[in-house]
Amino acid sequence: MTALRLAFSPCPNDTFIFHAWTHGLLPGAPATEVTFADVDVTNTAAEQGSFDVVKVSYAALPWLLLCVHRGLRSPTTMRTICCATSARRGRTRVR
Repeated sequence: MTALRLAFSPCPNDTFIFHAWTHGLLPGAPATEVTFADVDVTNTAAEQGSFDVVKVSYAALPWLLLCVHRGLRSPTTMRTICCATSARRGRTRVR
């Protein structure tokens, strides 16, 4: 099985959320290739479909879903988006 490409920020909250999965502690879960990036980078990566799974900021999620709804991006292009709240909520923009 091919490893899923996963991107999230290196902040403690995000590393805690994904720790078990990325360290092989979940039986039967697919392997991952992890990329650590700033939240602005992960938000943009979600828009571009650069990874299989991307953790985006809470503030970016409505904009990303609107892109799919309006047909600006297809769900297959955006792949899977994981969302968790962010300390930068309200200040993050997706470009």
